[in-house]
Amino acid sequence: MMPLLALILQILHITKKRYYIEHFILTLHNQAFLVFSIFLIWVLGYIEDLEIPWLSEGASWLEIFCMFWIVIYLFLSLKRFYGEGFILTPIKFIVISVTYSICMGIGMALFLLLLFIFS
Repeated sequence: MMPLLALILQILHITKKRYYIEHFILTLHNQAFLVFSIFLIWVLGYIEDLEIPWLSEGASWLEIFCMFWIVIYLFLSLKRFYGEGFILTPIKFIVISVTYSICMGIGMALFLLLLFIFS
């Protein structure tokens, strides 16, 4: 799915005169950040389940912070990489997020369909 996301980025930023590989590298960077953040949230969830009063509460707050930081970081990475303002970047961020979510949903549905057919 990352090559597809890089293609979506290239289409939306066609006037930036960047090569496809540059969009792909940004996608790889953001994907690595996302995987690490989800892993961190997963670990914090286990810490929260330990039910140690001060530790569980701290882990809960860190989980919430990480969820917000994911969105903020991905937005800022787009803003910094493409050098666009605070008006155009949120619009493109929403379009990219919705388009990628739809493509991911279709991809997962096709994967499950193929899994069901061939199992």
